[in-house]
Amino acid sequence: MKNSIEPFICLLSPQGIDEGPEGLKLISDIIREKMAIDVSVLMGANIANEVAAEKFCETTIGSKIMENGLLFKELLQTPNFRITVVDDADTVE
Repeated sequence: MKNSIEPFICLLSPQGIDEGPEGLKLISDIIREKMAIDVSVLMGANIANEVAAEKFCETTIGSKIMENGLLFKELLQTPNFRITVVDDADTVE
């Protein structure tokens, strides 16, 4: 599957941890390895229906490649959905 993905594509992933034979692993690391693409992580204390109802919400995007995190911010941020981007995807996840 990773050969069918263009290298400039990046992904925004929910956070998570998987337990496998090698121990605990971040979901974003698994996606990075399997698909050979950059993965940014979104984490916030908000609920999807609150975002949809345009209530004030905030979130953080962690990205190993800051350009990609800033691109997601540009695409997703609204006056009521405020986004902070940091260059530490592992901590955000």
